[in-house]
Amino acid sequence: MVKNNMPGPAANISPVPRPPRRLIFDRVCQVWFSTWVVALVLFVRAVGGLIHALPLASKTAVRAYSAVCGCCFRLAVGICPWIQMRWIDSDGGQRGVEGKPLWEVLDGLREGSKDSVMCVMNHSSFIDSLVASVVLSRCNGDFRFLMTEALFHIPMWGTMCRMLGHFPVFSKVNKSGSIGDPLAISADKHEDFSLDRKKQAAIVRQIDAHIKGGGDIFIYPEGTINRSIRRGLPVTGLLPFRFGGFSIAAKHEMQCVALIACGCDEIWPWRAGIGGLPGEITLAAVPLGRLKKDEDYKEASKRMHDTMERIVLPLYKNLEANRQRRVESTNQMVNAALGLFLLLVWGICLLPLAGLTVLSLLCIGVGYLIIVPASWALVGKSERTENST
Repeated sequence: MVKNNMPGPAANISPVPRPPRRLIFDRVCQVWFSTWVVALVLFVRAVGGLIHALPLASKTAVRAYSAVCGCCFRLAVGICPWIQMRWIDSDGGQRGVEGKPLWEVLDGLREGSKDSVMCVMNHSSFIDSLVASVVLSRCNGDFRFLMTEALFHIPMWGTMCRMLGHFPVFSKVNKSGSIGDPLAISADKHEDFSLDRKKQAAIVRQIDAHIKGGGDIFIYPEGTINRSIRRGLPVTGLLPFRFGGFSIAAKHEMQCVALIACGCDEIWPWRAGIGGLPGEITLAAVPLGRLKKDEDYKEASKRMHDTMERIVLPLYKNLEANRQRRVESTNQMVNAALGLFLLLVWGICLLPLAGLTVLSLLCIGVGYLIIVPASWALVGKSERTENST
């Protein structure tokens, strides 16, 4: 039984096992997805080196590279038809009403002005950054991510983050003595994370300059992947929000908007090495209001947390209700694919079998035409020999 850190009866619930045929289909999807992602990351890395080698201004190079990355990430999702993305109305999670995408909501908030925006997103899977990049590539704005500094040390990925102008978040050593990497902190040690303010001071100055220049920022206010969200298990809610991003938003009186994504953990469970599993991602864009300098940003972050949680929980409830329907639909697709495959194999095997059958019939016919008359001739000859004697 899979252990669970969530309190209550959910701790005794195990995810429903999948049929063997569905598991085979899942592996094929994962291999296809990971192959394309790796190929596109290599391509994007090579193009990034070329763009930054050109005599372009730093801001222009970053925007050009961001556009290339956005197109490639959209391609990575588009070539996987079993991964669906759907926008719903933030007030109609139960009704499933189609809602405005983030880029339309942002255009309405800005209303022709150059106000900077802070976009916040719930964090439940490794694929969240890919989904955010796909969505932000269609938005009018210069978004930079605030992400843990540990990600900048990942080969290829870290170099891409630097080329895109993302900002690292430095964390101290936590109580257990290990580096406070949010990806390594479990839900029950969420409070161990704290900033290294001395190292972060220089980054804050860069963020201030970016925002004053009309730039936007993107954060995961939970600070880490919400590990209480697991396939087939109830969702207890969002993790407590960090306050750092909201202090920056209050300092610059930024508009805040939430990008809510449910179902990413279905596509790439946080325990899985690679993603690309079949599923549907439900998205909602929710304006959260403008933060003021004289406003208590900690209370504002809690208010925004509650607003997002009221939308997330019904969405996950609907996803759980529709999970069986999607599984049955996928199983039907798997059965159809297996049927076509077996029909193809049967047809390929039937051709030589049919040829062998025809050859056998020809041999039998030829043998019948040759052996039978010869046998009758031998019988007649033996009878004439007996009569003569």
